[in-house]
Amino acid sequence: SSLKFQLIDSETEQVMAKGLCERIGKARGVRCVDVLTGFKYIGEQIGLLEKANRKEDFLLGYEESCGYLTNTDIRDKDAVNASMLVAEMCEFLLKQGKTPYQRMNELYDTYGHYMTALWSFEFKGVTGIQKMNDFMEGLRKGIEFPTGNPIKVNDYLASISTANGKQEAIDLPKSNVMKYYFLNGDTITIRPSGTEPKLKVYVLTKEEKNIGILKEFFESVIR
Repeated sequence: SSLKFQLIDSETEQVMAKGLCERIGKARGVRCVDVLTGFKYIGEQIGLLEKANRKEDFLLGYEESCGYLTNTDIRDKDAVNASMLVAEMCEFLLKQGKTPYQRMNELYDTYGHYMTALWSFEFKGVTGIQKMNDFMEGLRKGIEFPTGNPIKVNDYLASISTANGKQEAIDLPKSNVMKYYFLNGDTITIRPSGTEPKLKVYVLTKEEKNIGILKEFFESVIR
């Protein structure tokens, strides 16, 4: 197959609006592949393509924290590469009499408007890490969101995806991450930081009101 790949960070799927990414990819014949946080996992996918003699099929890798890559020589986020992409995009749009902002709104009008949010909750003291892990374990026992019930839940630590009462294996390395999918396309992803005693919550939604509702909800249940 000549189908190209667009790789993103799975825990931050919000994270650069995965919903928008998937819609654009589907319309353009581009496959979106989810991986765990970290460019090493995107590099791993490039390596798999290389072994299959399909390295040229790699199109774009990116993560929520503004890291981008469009080549296979440097298997990490590449700011020089990203800067050249932006410059090339601006030149292309200028010739059409458009600005990047105008083009962005055209994409929203075509594929849908998405809003994202990221909140970090700090767990201080010697018991902070344990409290954070206890909260994650509590999530696995069930949680009710004020914006509705999820239709699918991914537990990346157990490597299980649950939907409609059925379970499927998740073929990714284990990671202490919970992700919730909702009928309207919204997602909520919750994970501990890998470097700090903080719990991170990522929200992708098409409903602006949900940002405020969910922020208030998490502030009450986490603190």
